[in-house]
Amino acid sequence: MAEYMTGILTDSQDGAVYNGHVYDCFLRLLLQDGQTLSIFDPPGPYGPISAELSTGEKYEMVLAVLPIPGSVEYITTASPFLPLDIWQGTIIAPNWIPSTERNFLYVHRYLCDREWLLLSTSYGNLLMNPGELPSSAEKKREIRWRNLRLDLCAVV
Repeated sequence: MAEYMTGILTDSQDGAVYNGHVYDCFLRLLLQDGQTLSIFDPPGPYGPISAELSTGEKYEMVLAVLPIPGSVEYITTASPFLPLDIWQGTIIAPNWIPSTERNFLYVHRYLCDREWLLLSTSYGNLLMNPGELPSSAEKKREIRWRNLRLDLCAVV
């Protein structure tokens, strides 16, 4: 398994457009198990970072989860079967920042502006704002949340 979310980009749609300038995009990534993730590529200083990606190609993406407020909870036992909008993962790094040695094809600057929780999920690693947790982050703790959105942070 790849370190982050890996799959085939099946769709890329422009979001907000003004005077011919695309500000954001909506992507769909088909995972190996057949599940499709909807991903938001937020505006950057020069537009979305996914503009140069081609549908039908395989990509590894660093994604940040945006949970529904108040839905993140610590759990003692992971569930094998969950509805599509419920995610769970293990905290593998409570104060993660990208390595300066890591080369990304495309990256949003905000990825490096703060510390993140690095979560291991059954689909690959995800990032989360540590402020979403009900209490301080502890390595190897299991959490569950109701997912609102996945934001593209970087393409590996």
